[in-house]
Amino acid sequence: MYMAYTTNPRLPRVRMDAVKLVRSGWSTRKVAAHLGYSQAAIVQWMKRAPLNRRMRTIPTQSSKPHSHPKTLSEKLVNAIVAKREEHNRCAEVVHEELKKQGIVVSLSSVQRTLKRKGLIKTRSPWKRWHSTFPRPIAEKPGDLVENDNAHIERFNRSIQEESLDHVPKEFSSYRKAIKKYLAYYNGERSHMGIDFLTPLQKIAELITSY
Repeated sequence: MYMAYTTNPRLPRVRMDAVKLVRSGWSTRKVAAHLGYSQAAIVQWMKRAPLNRRMRTIPTQSSKPHSHPKTLSEKLVNAIVAKREEHNRCAEVVHEELKKQGIVVSLSSVQRTLKRKGLIKTRSPWKRWHSTFPRPIAEKPGDLVENDNAHIERFNRSIQEESLDHVPKEFSSYRKAIKKYLAYYNGERSHMGIDFLTPLQKIAELITSY
């Protein structure tokens, strides 16, 4: 139980003095009348009193709440972490995929949760900034397949981080994992560059528009 917040600097010492009087044989009622506090306050101070009789004060506890009223539920936090660990995607994609599942949570909450769980890599202040190549615009079916080195390298990184890093380093395991990943990449994986659609969804959208 927590006492009402006070800024009185002498109160921690007064609390301990009251406890010492009770321990010396005074009743809580007599101590309350002697110090000018309620008997209920003296009883609470006795409950909080340290067993170490050398302690001279009972510190004032903070009035700050122990949890925020808008704290995410444990179930929601677990859903965010599970979605992140499923394919090691960024916070923006995790947020979009949770939204597709009907799970309502803000992007900032997803980012804070992943950061608190140590699942977001902090950018090094010493890392040199560099420009990136713009993603090609898909104007018709087939344009998504572009033989551009920068984007091929990005694909290689994705398949490595999201699939191959998690399987045994064996040819048979790689072959099976790549086949499974390509199906996921084209049919399930949300892509930020095409408004969080999958490649197959984007192709279907383009076919419909022509």
